[in-house]
Amino acid sequence: MHPIAPKEEKHTSSPPHGLAENQRGTGGKQPFSADAKTSHVSGSIAIDGVGNEEDLPAWKDDLKAELDLRHLIRVGLDKNIPNAERLELAENIIEQIENCSSETLETLWEVMEDMTVPGADLESRKTAFRLLQASATHLDLPSHRTKLFNMITTPVAHPAVKYQLSALIQLIHQGRRFSGLEARLAKFLIGLMRGLFPLAEQARQARYRGEESKVAPSDDISRQRPEEEKALLNCLSVISSLIAENTEVFDVGNLEGLLTSVTALARKTTGVALMRGFFRIISAVAVHAQVPTTNVADCVRLLCAIMVDTRYRSEEAASMTISQILHSDAWLESLNTLMGDILVDPRQSTELKCSVMQLIAAGSLKLKTYPTRLDVFATHLHSVCQILPEDKNKPSELLVPLVEITTNCGEQVDFGTFSALLGAVQELSKLSADDHISSRDINESLVKLFLNCLLHSGPKTAMLYDMLLSMAVLPKPASVRLPILKLLARLRCDAQYGIKVVKVPDNQGLAAALCRTKATAANLRISASPSSHTSSGAQWRRGQWRASDYSNKARSRSRSATRNSTIKDRFPSAVEPLWVYHESNKGLPLDPPQATSSTVLAQSPKTKDSGKSLLDLGKWLEIMINELDEGGEWELYSYVLVHLPSQLSNCSLFEDHARQLSDLHELLNTQLSGNSFPEPPPKSGIRRGDVALCLYHSLAMLLAYQDYIGVRQWNRTVSTFRVGIEKWDRVGKFCIHALAVCCHEIPNIIENHMTVIVEMMQKRITQSDLAIDILEFLGGLAKLPEAYDQADMVLHQKIFGICIRYLQHARGQRKEYVNEESARGNASNNHGSNSPGDAFRQSKQLRPDQTQRNLAEYVFTIAYQVIIFWFLAIDVRERNRHVGWITRELALTSEADGQEMDEQSLVLLDLMHRTTFSDLGETISPPQFSDPDRQVYKGSWLVGLSVITAEVVMDEASGIAECGQFTKRQASGTTHAAYSHNTIQTPIHLVPRLSSASRESIQEQFSLYPNHMVLQLISTISPVPAPLRPIPLREDDEFTIRALKQFDSTDTVDGHKAAVIYIGEHQTSEKDILANTEGSEAYSAFLSRLGTKVPLKAAKFNTQGLDRQYGTDGTHTYAWRDRVTEIVFHVPTMMPNNLETDPTYARKKAHIGNDHVKIIFNESDLPFDFNTFASDFNSINIVITPEAHTSGVSPVSDRSAPSQPLSTDSGRRIERREVPATERFGYFLVQAFDSQKYPDFSPVASPKIISACALPGFVRQLAMAASVFCQVWQYESLGEYTSSWRFRLQQIKKLREKYAMANTSVNLDYPLGVAEGSSSYIEGAQWTGNMAYGGMAEMSNLMASLDFTRWTI
Repeated sequence: MHPIAPKEEKHTSSPPHGLAENQRGTGGKQPFSADAKTSHVSGSIAIDGVGNEEDLPAWKDDLKAELDLRHLIRVGLDKNIPNAERLELAENIIEQIENCSSETLETLWEVMEDMTVPGADLESRKTAFRLLQASATHLDLPSHRTKLFNMITTPVAHPAVKYQLSALIQLIHQGRRFSGLEARLAKFLIGLMRGLFPLAEQARQARYRGEESKVAPSDDISRQRPEEEKALLNCLSVISSLIAENTEVFDVGNLEGLLTSVTALARKTTGVALMRGFFRIISAVAVHAQVPTTNVADCVRLLCAIMVDTRYRSEEAASMTISQILHSDAWLESLNTLMGDILVDPRQSTELKCSVMQLIAAGSLKLKTYPTRLDVFATHLHSVCQILPEDKNKPSELLVPLVEITTNCGEQVDFGTFSALLGAVQELSKLSADDHISSRDINESLVKLFLNCLLHSGPKTAMLYDMLLSMAVLPKPASVRLPILKLLARLRCDAQYGIKVVKVPDNQGLAAALCRTKATAANLRISASPSSHTSSGAQWRRGQWRASDYSNKARSRSRSATRNSTIKDRFPSAVEPLWVYHESNKGLPLDPPQATSSTVLAQSPKTKDSGKSLLDLGKWLEIMINELDEGGEWELYSYVLVHLPSQLSNCSLFEDHARQLSDLHELLNTQLSGNSFPEPPPKSGIRRGDVALCLYHSLAMLLAYQDYIGVRQWNRTVSTFRVGIEKWDRVGKFCIHALAVCCHEIPNIIENHMTVIVEMMQKRITQSDLAIDILEFLGGLAKLPEAYDQADMVLHQKIFGICIRYLQHARGQRKEYVNEESARGNASNNHGSNSPGDAFRQSKQLRPDQTQRNLAEYVFTIAYQVIIFWFLAIDVRERNRHVGWITRELALTSEADGQEMDEQSLVLLDLMHRTTFSDLGETISPPQFSDPDRQVYKGSWLVGLSVITAEVVMDEASGIAECGQFTKRQASGTTHAAYSHNTIQTPIHLVPRLSSASRESIQEQFSLYPNHMVLQLISTISPVPAPLRPIPLREDDEFTIRALKQFDSTDTVDGHKAAVIYIGEHQTSEKDILANTEGSEAYSAFLSRLGTKVPLKAAKFNTQGLDRQYGTDGTHTYAWRDRVTEIVFHVPTMMPNNLETDPTYARKKAHIGNDHVKIIFNESDLPFDFNTFASDFNSINIVITPEAHTSGVSPVSDRSAPSQPLSTDSGRRIERREVPATERFGYFLVQAFDSQKYPDFSPVASPKIISACALPGFVRQLAMAASVFCQVWQYESLGEYTSSWRFRLQQIKKLREKYAMANTSVNLDYPLGVAEGSSSYIEGAQWTGNMAYGGMAEMSNLMASLDFTRWTI
C-alpha cells in the first residue's frame, strides 16, 4: 500500500491543530505526512525510528507510512481530542482517503464510531457521514459494505439526513450489489420517508402560516424550502433513483409497503414538490418494476389527480405512467379503477374523463390477450356507456377514445355491452355533429371494428353494418363519409355467400380514367402548380390516358385528336383529391382479413333460413344509386363511379335485390341515353366522357343479372351502348366491347339492333383508334349466327364496306412506312457516318413508330379475316352476288395508274373461287394413291395460280384404269376429286385389242394417261396461246419436289395454339400449378365446351408440338377448327406427371412456356400474377375468375335462368336460348393481361362478366384473336404477317417465276368473255390484254377479268 502522500520534508513535531498553519499551495489544505510526530498537552506520542531509517527498502518505507497513518488516526481522532481538532483532521483525511487501505479504513470507522451515534452533535454527524461517503468510493468486500451500511443507517435528526443520504447514495452507486441488505435498505428508506413526512409537512405549512394570502401554498420551484422538506425530497429522490438503478432492492412486499405509504402520504399533502416526488416513485415502479395488484387502484387514483391538477404540470407524464401500468399484469385492475372510480363519478371533470378514456382505449388492447378476464371490465364498460352521453361538455373528446375502446375490445365483449358501446357512440356522434375531424376518426375506428368482428361475431358485424349504413347517409362532408364508403365498396361474398372484404378492388383502370392513380394524380398536381406551366403539356403527353387504358398500365395504341390537349388546359386549377390509389395507400385503416366469414352471409333466398347473420346489400346498393342520381360531393360521387362496377361483378352479392338492380339499370340507361348525369366540377379536371365511361362500365356489369331485368330494358341497354359509340370519344371503344359481350349473352335481343349498330360503326370508320375494336367485333359476330339476321344482305354489304375501307387505310399506312424506310436508307447512304454506332443512332431517329406499324399490320390482317368469315357466313346461294363488288374493291392503284392485287387479296379471291358455289368440306386422297405397293402414274401442271395433278392407278393385269383422281392445289385449300370413265359394256362385235403388247409398252401407255385426263378437263381444240397453256412440272425436278412438299406440309387453315391452365385453391407457384392433374367441375365443364376432345395418337392434324406417338403429353387434348382457323389447346391437367424423370414438370413447362396465349382458369381466390409463367413468349394471359369463390368444390347455387319464356310489353313472347347444365356455375370475370411490349388487347382489357354458358365460345374467340395479334407482332422485323394460305400461294408463285413468263403483253383472237358495257367477241376480232397472276386480263380492267362470276351460271 502506498503512503498517503510523498515525503517532501520531515517535521520533528506537529500538533494536530497546527496542520492548518502549515498548508502551502494546496488550496487551503496541506496533505499530512505519516512521518510527523504528534504531541498534545496531555503528553506526546513518539513514533520510533522517525528520521533514522531513510535508507529502508521501498516496500518497508510504504509499510512504515501506513502504520504511522493508522497511529495518527487512532491518536488524532480519539474521542478525547477536542471536537474542532477532530473535525479538522477528519476533513484532511477525506481529501486523501482514496489512498487508504481497507485496514486503515477499518481503523478509521472504529475511531469515529462515536461521531455517528444519535447523541453526537450535528457537525460531528455531518463530518462522519462525509467520511462514510468518501469511504464508500473504493469498497469491494461484502463485509465492508455491511459495516458501512450499518453505520450510515443509524437514526439521525433531519438536519443530518442530507449527509446520511449522500453517504447512502455513494454506497448504492459504488456497490450495486446488496446481497443480504435489500430488505434492510428498503425498510430503512420507507421508515425514513414516513418519519420525515410529518416534519416536512409541518415545516411547509408553518412557513405559510400567518401569510395574508388565502390561497393554498403553491410550492413554487424557485422558493426557499424548509430543511425538513428538503430532507424528505432527498429521501424520495433516493428511493425513485434506487428503484430505477436496482429493482432487486424492493421485493413485492416492500413495494406494497412503499406504495401504500406513498399514496397515503400523498393524500395528506398539497405540496407540489412533494407530490412530484411521490409521483416519481410510482412512475419508477411502473417503468422498472411492476405495481402490485393491491396498490394499483390507489396509484391510478393518485395519477389521475396529478393529471387534472395544472399545478403539477405532469399531465403527460402521469398519463404515460398509467399507460405503463395498463401494459403490466395489473392492467385489468387499472382499467376497472379508471372506469369504476373515475368515469362513473359525476364529480370528476370532463377533462379527466377524456384523459382517462384515452388511457382505457390504450389499455383495452390487452383484452385480446386475456379474453377470459372480461366480466368485470364489461360490467364497468356497460355502466360507462350509459353515463358518458350525459356529459355534454366535450362530446368529441369522449367519443374518439370510446370508439377506440369499442374497436379494441368490441369483438371480445358480450353482445349487450357491444350494443351499449354502439349506442353511446351514436349518442355522442349526435352531440359532436359539427366536429368533422372527430367524425372521420370515429368512422375509421368503426371500420376497424367491423374488420375485427367479421370473422368472429355475426350479430356484431350485422349491427355495425346497419350503423355504418346510417352514418353513410348523414349530411356530413366527404372526408367524414369516405372511410365508410371505402369499406362498403370492398364487400364481396363467395359462392356460399360468406362475406369478405377485399384489400384492393379491381378497378385501377377506372381510377386512372378519373386521375385517381399515383401517375395520373401526379400529373394533375403538376398541372395545377404555377411553376410547371411550361412543362405540363409535355408531362401530360407522356402520361396521357385514353379509353383503352383500363388495365394496370398506362399505355396506348393510338389516340384520337380530340384528346391531344394538354392537361394544363383541362385542369386550370386542379385540387388535391381525397382518395388516390398508390402503393402506400391501403384505403382501409388496417388490412382486412384474408379469410371469408362463416358467420356473416349476404342476404339471398338461399341464406334466409341459414341461422347466420345476414347483410342486406340492397340497402348499400340504394345508397350508391342515390349517389349516382343526385351527384352530391364529387369525391364521393367519383368513388362510387370507380368502385360500383367491380362490386357489381360479384353477382352473388346482390342476388336477392332485383328491385334495386332494376332501378340501377333504369337510372344508368336514362342518364347515358339522355346525357343527364351530373357534371364533374371544373376543378376536378374530368370530362363528361370520363364520367360516362364509368357509368358504362356499371351498365356492362349488369349483363350478369339477366334474370332480374326485363326484355324491354335489355333492348334499351343495347340502344344505350349503340349511342355511346357515337356520343363520346372516350367511351366508343368500351361500348363496342360491351356489345361484343351482348352478342354472346343476349343474342336474340341484339339481333334486332345489329343493322343500326353496324351503321353506327360505319360513321366512326374515320376514327382510326376504333379500327381494331370494330374489326374484332365484326369477326366475332360472324361466328354467332344467332346474333344477326343471316338473310340481311344489306348488313353483309355494310360489313364488307367497313372492312374494305380499313384495308385501304392500312394499305396507305404500309406504303408510307415503306417510303419512310426507303428515305431512312437513302439518308444513311447520303450522309454516311463515322462509325456503326452513328449509323444505328441515325436509323433509330428516322425509323417510324414500330407500334403503329404493327397495329396497322394487324388491322390489315384481321380486315381480310373478317371478309373471309362473313363471306363464308353468307348462304351459298347468295355468295355469287358479292363476288364482283368485293373483287372490284380489292384492287390497288399502282404508280402507273394501273390496277394490281396484293397477295392477301389473291388469297381471298382464291377462297371465293373455291367456296362461292359450294360448301364442300375438305377432301382426302384415296389410300391406294399413297400405297407403296401400287403403281401410280401421275403428272402435274401449273395452271394459273394453282397446281393440278392427274393420277391414275391401273390394273396391270387387265390394262384398265382402276381409279383416277384430280388434285387441285390452291392457296386456300387442296381439292381431291375422283376421275373415272363410265365405259359401256364391250360390244360383242368389237375387235379385241392385240395382246402381244409387252409389259413395258403397257406401262408406257399408263404413264401417258394423266395427259389424257388433263386434256379431257381443261382443254379443247381451240387455240391456246403460250401464256395460257398449262405448264407441265417434271416429277423428278428437285425444285418442283421441294416446292410441292412445302406446299403440302402447310395446313389449309391458320393454326393457333393456347395453353389452358388450372389454378387451384391458394396456389401461386408455377410448380404447384403444373402439378395439377385435374380441376374443379366448373373447369372441366368449361374445357369440354372450349373445343372437342381429340386423341393425340397418330393425329392427322397439327398438334402444335404435342407428342402424337408415345403419349408423353397425354392421350388426348382439346382442339377446335372451322373452315379458316384451327386452335389446339395445351392442357397441363391432361398431361401426365412423372416425378421420377421430370420432378419440375419441365415437359409441361416446355409447352406452355412457348405459348404466346394462356387461358388461366383461376380458382385460387388470389389475384393472378402475370409473371407466374415467365418466358419470352409470355405475351397475353386471359384470366378467368369465378365471380364468387367456390373453394374448388362443386357449385353451391343453381343460377339457371327460368324455363318460362320472357314476355315483352306488347305481349310478344321471346323464347330464351336453351340454358345448358354449365349455367349452374354462374358467372365469371374475364380479363386479358398482356406484356409491356404489347398495347392493351381488347375487348377484355377491362374486366367483363360472362355467363358460364357463353364463356367457352367467348374465350375461344379471344384466344384466337390474341394468337393472331401475337403472330403479327412477331413479324416486327419482317414487316408483315404471312398466313398459311399466303405461304401456299407463295410456293405456287415460285413455280411460276421459274417456269413461266410473266408480264407478257399479247394480241389474241381468243375471247375470254363479255366485258360489261362492251360488244361481244367474234371470230377474227383482235383482243388486247396483259398477263396477270397466271392469266390474261383485259386492258385496264383487271378486276373484271378476275370476277369469275361473270362467266359462271
